[in-house]
Amino acid sequence: IASAPPAGGAGAGPSDCPVIPVGGAPMSTGAPSTSAAPTGSEVMGAEAMADGPHVQVAMSEEFGEILVDGACRTLYMFDNDVDGEPTCVDQCLANWPILPAVDGAVPPLADELDASLFSVVEHPTAGPMLKVGDFPLYYYIADAGPGDIQGQAVGDVWWVVAPDGTPVTEAVAGTAETEAIIGDY
Repeated sequence: IASAPPAGGAGAGPSDCPVIPVGGAPMSTGAPSTSAAPTGSEVMGAEAMADGPHVQVAMSEEFGEILVDGACRTLYMFDNDVDGEPTCVDQCLANWPILPAVDGAVPPLADELDASLFSVVEHPTAGPMLKVGDFPLYYYIADAGPGDIQGQAVGDVWWVVAPDGTPVTEAVAGTAETEAIIGDY
């Protein structure tokens, strides 16, 4: 729907996310997390990320470089989103909230990202959302906060996303336990 911001100065600087440890455990800051994944009824991204990018790259010890939001929360893609159209609705959407595109525009991106890969697509029930390449971007409700990667390989259809917009399709130990807790994706 909307195109990426123009190249050259469109970026918002490098990532300030710490390295995500193997297992994707939340990064401890000594304070309780206030940036857990949004619930299905919350809209994330509505607040401006004036001091940093809305989408950036974090280093995961387990999966390499992956896309995260401005608060270092992991972003995912869904195999069932064919041809770049979002298909996660109802209970799926409750478990996998969208990364909204505020005002229907591509938000600021970290300098290391290729802005031409990012665009906006209309979700059938949740409004405009950001996508990278052919994949709309989502959060996972079981991710407790920054650095958590509990959604990797859920149902063998949910994946973290590399900075080039491709899914990282490596499975992770403990996925079955997460699926049992959340149920259907």
